[in-house]
Amino acid sequence: MTSKDRKAPSIGDVARRAGVSISTISRAMNDKARLNPQTYERVQNAIRELNYRKARRGPAPARPRTVAVVVPSILDPYFSVALHGIDSVAKTYNFTTLFFDSCNSADLEVKNVVRILASSVDGVVFVPAGDSREGYTTLREAGTPVVLLDRTLELDDLRYVISDDEEGAYLAVKYLVDLGHREILYIGGDRNTSTEQARLRGYKRAMRGRGLHLSRQSVIECSFDSERAYEATNQLLGTRPPRFSAIFAGNDLIAFGAMRALQESGRRVPQDVSVVGYGDMPFADMISLTSVSCPVLEMAKSAMTLLVQLVDRRFISSPRIVMRPALVLRSSCSRLLATPTSVSG
Repeated sequence: MTSKDRKAPSIGDVARRAGVSISTISRAMNDKARLNPQTYERVQNAIRELNYRKARRGPAPARPRTVAVVVPSILDPYFSVALHGIDSVAKTYNFTTLFFDSCNSADLEVKNVVRILASSVDGVVFVPAGDSREGYTTLREAGTPVVLLDRTLELDDLRYVISDDEEGAYLAVKYLVDLGHREILYIGGDRNTSTEQARLRGYKRAMRGRGLHLSRQSVIECSFDSERAYEATNQLLGTRPPRFSAIFAGNDLIAFGAMRALQESGRRVPQDVSVVGYGDMPFADMISLTSVSCPVLEMAKSAMTLLVQLVDRRFISSPRIVMRPALVLRSSCSRLLATPTSVSG
């Protein structure tokens, strides 16, 4: 193998040789005062042994500017819409877009970050897979501009574009209560995401605001996935469940899975059980699903625009943008005219 055939060492190779994290390598190259002398010397030895050269940052004539986009699941139609919005704005500013799917895994998310740093991108639009901060902080410590989309983390100095998920959930549950429903089941998604936590808060606020009883059986948290929601609803229907006449779902995929389980068990939507989803994805209209619309396309476009401002060091009027959701009414809900009966078989 000739020297031309050898692959240039990456920052991950240096981290493994030195026995430290990627963020430590970044600190060693950008701010050695933050490291103890022994660790700094170990990193420098690894850099020399591997003949590592830090990638050039900023736009260069030899390559187009590039933005990376990290999402939890590219199969989720919500994030497919987001990717479309990001890419459309990226093209306007002559950015090439690289997409990375974390498959709802914090470990894979960190591996994606390693690949991103090796690619020397100009910036990143980042949707966290959960509440792990490692991927995001690694990017920031490497000096890479980052904008969070849809989800946040428990950190200071964040730049993000999100929807007011607590308010959206509140609107959905209040609507069901106004229709006469008192026993409202919440089927939510991944509990370690900021979106799930906010939607659960909105559900509880609406229920408690009307003096309605909440129990542990009133809340099921599984995943933002139709199959998992289908299984969870089937399991509920096969046991002795609490009495409920309505379901508020943490996203439209969950609503779809729950509706499928209800219909297969002989329950009619909305005559027997009313259902409200979240996200207002394109398929929601096809199944006549009442859903909370959060403007994901506009959120994605705003996130990419904000990232361009960061990369180009332009004036940023607002580093934190929160968009308002709205309730889109269709035919999956009906007014409760009688006391609900148990949904058990």
